Amino acid sequence: MYSKDYYDSIDYKPEKIGIEIFQKMSQYMPYMVFITRAADFKLLYANRKVSEFLGFNLDDLHNMDGRIGDMMAEDDVDTLLDTAQKIQHINDDQALKMRVKLKGKEGQTVYLETSISVFKRDENHAPSEYFCVSEDVTDKVLMEARAHELEMITRSAEEAFRYGAWEWFPDSDRVIWSKGIYDIFEKSPLDNQFSIEQYMEMIHPDDMDLFNKTINEACNTATPFSVEYRIVSSHNQVFYLREQGKPIKNDKGEIVKFIGTIRDTSDYWETLNNLNKFEATLQEAEKQMHLGTWEWDIAQGKVKWSEGFWDILEYPADERNYGWMPVEMYFKHVPVVDETYSTEKMELIESTNGPVSIDPIEVTLQTYTGKTVYAVTHTRIMEWKDGKPSMAVGSTADVTQMKHIQKNLEAKVAELAKAYEEVEQFSYVASHDLQEPLRKISAFGERLKEKCGATVEQDCGMYIDRIIDGANRMRLLIENLLSLSRTKRNADYLKKTDLNEVMNEVILDLEEMMSAKSADINYPELPVIDAIPTQMHQLFLNLLNNSLKFTQSDVDPLIELSYSYLNEKQKNELNLDSQQDYIYIQLRDNGIGFDPMYAESIFSPFKRLHGRSEYEGTGIGLAICKKVAQNHGGTIWAESNPGSGSTFHIVLAERQTEATSQ
Repeated sequence: MYSKDYYDSIDYKPEKIGIEIFQKMSQYMPYMVFITRAADFKLLYANRKVSEFLGFNLDDLHNMDGRIGDMMAEDDVDTLLDTAQKIQHINDDQALKMRVKLKGKEGQTVYLETSISVFKRDENHAPSEYFCVSEDVTDKVLMEARAHELEMITRSAEEAFRYGAWEWFPDSDRVIWSKGIYDIFEKSPLDNQFSIEQYMEMIHPDDMDLFNKTINEACNTATPFSVEYRIVSSHNQVFYLREQGKPIKNDKGEIVKFIGTIRDTSDYWETLNNLNKFEATLQEAEKQMHLGTWEWDIAQGKVKWSEGFWDILEYPADERNYGWMPVEMYFKHVPVVDETYSTEKMELIESTNGPVSIDPIEVTLQTYTGKTVYAVTHTRIMEWKDGKPSMAVGSTADVTQMKHIQKNLEAKVAELAKAYEEVEQFSYVASHDLQEPLRKISAFGERLKEKCGATVEQDCGMYIDRIIDGANRMRLLIENLLSLSRTKRNADYLKKTDLNEVMNEVILDLEEMMSAKSADINYPELPVIDAIPTQMHQLFLNLLNNSLKFTQSDVDPLIELSYSYLNEKQKNELNLDSQQDYIYIQLRDNGIGFDPMYAESIFSPFKRLHGRSEYEGTGIGLAICKKVAQNHGGTIWAESNPGSGSTFHIVLAERQTEATSQ
């Protein structure tokens, strides 16, 4: 130890020597050393490591006025201030630790693990200078952040895909579960008692043998394993799991642990089961409907058929192929192909660059057994490549039975048409021939009444009146039957028909009856339509005659007509052609009306709601009206209530097209 005289002789002060020694030692320390003023954190001293680490030299520090706060990230300034408050209350032998984020000269972010202690105090014993020792922990912080990020990604993936990771140490039967495992088994990560035993208890009894066999084999052979099994949750819900694992060995080749994953595959199995059910349903539907589906890889010239299509072709089970086959396999069963039709369709298809459906094609197929099958094929182009169709799907329906039924129906219709024509001819001839004797009965009855009316007894006169009346009613019935038989559509008689002219003629025919009942008929300007004039006359004559016949005794008859055109909604409700224009006529009267329960039956032949003694008629007039409306592509119906009059609704096609002529 040197004496005081030594120090005096060399003009050294202990404080000066101490500072120099500290500065020299600190320059070579592996840590950053700071001394800052407590009041404003002005940097009083920094060793060489600070300059190397942050990229600031002494001049840089001087230009920043030596303030550490200028180098700190904004979000860490508050942390520094908080630390300054806390350090006021520590002893000289204590230190506070903090992690700070600084900005280097080049703008880089660095992290420091810093210990702060009191270096000097003022006369009031308050800290005046701080001593700081810092370690670069930038790599450590970034690794922690990355590890946290990876942990979050892993946790999110586990939640999204319902899987978890595990480690199993066979020697101790210790297991480490990830959070995803706890979620699958409906356990909490805080439950440290979730053991292997508890896990095994949740395995479905029917899958236990398979699970044990798989794990034992993996342990004995030190090989990876994969097993699928079910677990039963605490709520008795069954989950499907897929577990995979592999052994980890030490330098001696001994198994130290297994690592692996468990994934919840319940959604997959549910989807697979639903798909199997759907496929079974589809196969049953195909079987019931004699239908088959197929895929056609046009670019590769390959086809794939469903079970239903194999059924149509009557292939035995051992010769069916459910994979891809050459397209020639299909054409093997098609003896005739309409090349013109195919060319036209392909030109249409190639002009469309997107999904497009092809009109149904009727084909004749030869089955495996040699039987001929009539079929209808629907095709939809799904994919395109280089401007040409590359993939198509479709269906083929066996319509053989329907074809036979259609032919039988066509034959029956032809027979019925012929029979109807013969009956019609017979009815016309018979009715025409019956009129002559009826005219004679009526004429001779009238002459007998004129000659002998005054001389015959009263009863005999009544009998003569009944003979005449019966003959007249019979003649009227025959005339109406003839009218009904002639009420058929004949395109040869169609022409532009002004309904106003038809109404004028009908009113003239009913003039006497209208005058007798003081009846009034109002109607607007009616349109011109394609129609058979005589049938339009029959239609309006019967409707108006009906309204004039069934009047109330104390009310003057009033008949009103109106018309409009049907809108799209009305056409749909009446199942009419949406492309056709229809006029809609309403005929209202103030007559006696009728019970709504008879609204349909009144259009049947010979249907009467009243006795002949009350109202004249044969019960054929409204049947004629219905037939006329149908002949002109329309329909007719009625609405009424007793004592409230009746409304007849008539729909007629404005223009007669091919559709309305059928």
